[in-house]
Amino acid sequence: MATPMGFELLKQLFKKPATNVFPVTYCPDSILKLLEKVEKGEAKI
Repeated sequence: MATPMGFELLKQLFKKPATNVFPVTYCPDSILKLLEKVEKGEAKI
């Protein structure tokens, strides 16, 4: 039985998320270097 909530669930499953998946503005060349900078306090996530 189809319900409005079922349609909403299907829509959310296949829709691209509106938020940035990676927690920084751009995708860095090296994630390890980014994490090292975060530890030093040079970068913020």
